Amino acid sequence: MLFPAEIVPAIERGAVTVAFRRWSRPRARAGSMHRLTPGSAIQIVSVDRVGAGAVTSADARRAGYAGRAALLEDMQRHGGPLARGELVYRVELRCVRQRDPRAVLAAHATLGDEERHALRQRLHAMTERNTRGVSFEELLRLVAAHPRVPASRLAAKVRRPVPAFKADV
Repeated sequence: MLFPAEIVPAIERGAVTVAFRRWSRPRARAGSMHRLTPGSAIQIVSVDRVGAGAVTSADARRAGYAGRAALLEDMQRHGGPLARGELVYRVELRCVRQRDPRAVLAAHATLGDEERHALRQRLHAMTERNTRGVSFEELLRLVAAHPRVPASRLAAKVRRPVPAFKADV
């Protein structure tokens, strides 16, 4: 789940414990974890459909808004006018302090010659099997050469549609 940068500290402090989303279908699952920052994640406690009209001021404050009107206004800004009786997803969450497991893996990533050779063979086999003409080793080199660069910018560098680029990476 994505959150505006200004609300992330409130989530980490435990002041924001709920989020509302206008999804066509649930995009989070109770029990799942989502990275929030390199040192924290959110755990999804529950995902429920509720009527937008049933959202209370207390709910809005738990979501980081000054009140119900501010929450509903923001939802409309991101999805158009709310239909009468429209259902929204209420996502209960909690912040979990943890070190990003990817950072731990990256810090201890030492491959021997055999492991490196096996990895190159796997990448070569993946490239041979794909039907899109993608060299996975080249994609990994591109990502490594441009750390923390968004996929949209990397996709533009190789003149590929962003969804296809993300799927390949």
